[in-house]
Amino acid sequence: MAQVNRQVDAAKRYPAQAMRRSEQGTVEMRVTLDRAGRVTRLEAANPDPRLLVAAALQAVRDAAPFPPLDGIGSAEQEFVVRVRFELR
Repeated sequence: MAQVNRQVDAAKRYPAQAMRRSEQGTVEMRVTLDRAGRVTRLEAANPDPRLLVAAALQAVRDAAPFPPLDGIGSAEQEFVVRVRFELR
């Protein structure tokens, strides 16, 4: 889980339009990975603000594939990933 969060955070890009609007927040997503670390399902739990949701979804796509999931009993594993967008 920590590796997934690090990869997503490294791929995150704050949308310029959201910055101009001073939009901040945390986007919570459900990410399902197969044993090989590929994303099989991706959805945002909160739909707004839309620019941040789109950027968070793109960050997961850009960060993939993730490390293989060794030792899981099922074919897929679901994670909750939170992407924080904060202006400083």
